[in-house]
Amino acid sequence: MMMNCRESLGAMFLLGMLASSGAQAQYYLGVEAGRERLSFRPEYSYVNGDPNDRYDNRAHGAVLGAVGGYRWQSAGDFSLGLEGRLSVSNTDWELTLPEPARFRYDVPVSVAVGLLPTYRVTENFSLFAETGLALGKIRERKTTSNATRSRYDVSTWRPGFVAGVGMRYAMGDGWSVRAGYRRTWYKEHDFNTHRADGSQVEAVSSKVVQSTVTLGLMREF
Repeated sequence: MMMNCRESLGAMFLLGMLASSGAQAQYYLGVEAGRERLSFRPEYSYVNGDPNDRYDNRAHGAVLGAVGGYRWQSAGDFSLGLEGRLSVSNTDWELTLPEPARFRYDVPVSVAVGLLPTYRVTENFSLFAETGLALGKIRERKTTSNATRSRYDVSTWRPGFVAGVGMRYAMGDGWSVRAGYRRTWYKEHDFNTHRADGSQVEAVSSKVVQSTVTLGLMREF
C-alpha cells in the first residue's frame, strides 16, 4: 500500500502554503521506546495440489527508535512535521515442530519517513496523526534436518505504508514528551520452499503487519 500521486501533491501543496505564510519552523531530534506486535501472515500453495494453508503468526517484543524532523508552526494552533525514523526491534516469532523443524521470523530494523499534522489543544498539549512510507528488513526462516521436508531462508527489504496517532506534551526549554500508536503494512512478498535436493515443495505469499506503542523524548532546536 503506497501513497498515491494525489496525496503526494496535496502534502507538497500544504508544505508550500505553510512556508509562504511565514510559518515558524523548528528542527527536532529524539528517541522513543516501546512495545511492538508483529503479525506474519503466510499463505502456502503446494506443488502437489494439496489445499492452501494460511497462518497468522504473532509475536511481541521491544522496539527502540531514533527520530529527527522539521516542524512548521502556523500562526494558529496547527503545525505540520516532516519526520524520519530509524527503529530496531528484538521481536521474533519462533516455533519448533517434531518434523523436526524450526521457524523464526522477525523484522530487526526499519526506517520510515512521514508527515505529522498536529493540533495544539492547550498551550502545552497537542494531538497528532501520522502518515508515511516505511522500509523494513523482513526475515523468514525454516530449518530442518529432514531431507524430505521443505526449508527456506528469506531476507528481504519491503516497502510499507504507515499510519498512526498520538499526543505530545511540551515541558519547556524545547523539551517535550510524546506517546503514540503506529501501524505499518508491508508490501506482500513471495518465495519458494525446497527440499534438500532442490525440488520445490511450496510457493509462499507472505504479508507482514507491524504495530507499535511508543513513548518518546524530543528536543527542539
